[in-house]
Amino acid sequence: AEANISLARVIAAKAKPEFDTARKYLLEGMNMLDKLQIKPRYAVGLLCLGKLHADTGQKEAAIENFKKAEALFVNMGMDYWFGKAREALRAL
Repeated sequence: AEANISLARVIAAKAKPEFDTARKYLLEGMNMLDKLQIKPRYAVGLLCLGKLHADTGQKEAAIENFKKAEALFVNMGMDYWFGKAREALRAL
């Protein structure tokens, strides 16, 4: 799961990001985390997915993912990551 998310982040960071490929790996990783009920890492995956959407001009999808991540971070007391999600929302 972590490898998929990391690979997706690398693909998204390329000069010419491959949105569909990056999204596919992110969703696969997040699906594994969800099945394993590893909510903290799943929430970070949502943050990465939001960033991918933001970087490719898909503002509404980015906002949706950032807000979902933000809610999970608050529920789990993940203040550092909550701040990252808040920063990402402000940047839009």
